[in-house]
Amino acid sequence: MLKLLIQQANIDYYGFFATPAFNLMGDSQTILAGLYKTFAPYNLGLGNFKLEGDLSEPSTNAVVVRLGRFGIFRFKFDQVQASLNQFSDEDLAGMVSVIEKGTSWVREAITDLAFKTHAFVYIGHGTLSEGTSRDFLLSLPRRATPILGEDLGSGIVESWHDANLDAKVRLTIDHSLQQQDGLFIN
Repeated sequence: MLKLLIQQANIDYYGFFATPAFNLMGDSQTILAGLYKTFAPYNLGLGNFKLEGDLSEPSTNAVVVRLGRFGIFRFKFDQVQASLNQFSDEDLAGMVSVIEKGTSWVREAITDLAFKTHAFVYIGHGTLSEGTSRDFLLSLPRRATPILGEDLGSGIVESWHDANLDAKVRLTIDHSLQQQDGLFIN
């Protein structure tokens, strides 16, 4: 049976606020203290925190918390983000916990918080247990697009609405530019 062997992977989460967190602007002490307390079970020190941005551009300001194998959590005035690279199933579960804890703190700090939208983005590069990306992509049903030159197999982009999640889902599979003869999945 053909298997995809993941060589590189990362997942990012974005939680966009309906309105910016105006009540926290200029209050880095509250933000740092709140995130420090929230993530205290991860045995953090101030070295795990980083301030980013330019005070004259509020959209660039962020407090980043580095959580080791569970990735990073970033608070911005218009969103929260979490990122995880090269992860195991256990690390991914830890990231979900980080998102839950971080967004719980945000809900406490911003009394009228509402999220406009959430997005999870997965990007992976892998190799196949048998064959190449060209072999795999050439085995997919062809579309009527004319090919100019040697046909290497075309990737796919599929979009659908998942009623259970009430979410729009997009899947892309194509040749990897990172792994020779590998597949890119987004």
